Amino acid sequence: MEGLKAGLARGRKGGRRKKLSDADVETGTAMLRAGTISVAEIAKRLGAARTTFKRSARWLR
Repeated sequence: MEGLKAGLARGRKGGRRKKLSDADVETGTAMLRAGTISVAEIAKRLGAARTTFKRSARWLR
């Protein structure tokens, strides 16, 4: 617990960094809504797995 508190005092947070930024997710979602490109192709262009993109875009629905 002390290590977590010390890290928090230095401005650190626990957890994994996001693979896709919010801007990436918005861009991908716009491409998906256009309907001309598949989820797999969008994820490939963004440099992430298909499931990563779908999980990130879930909150935008």
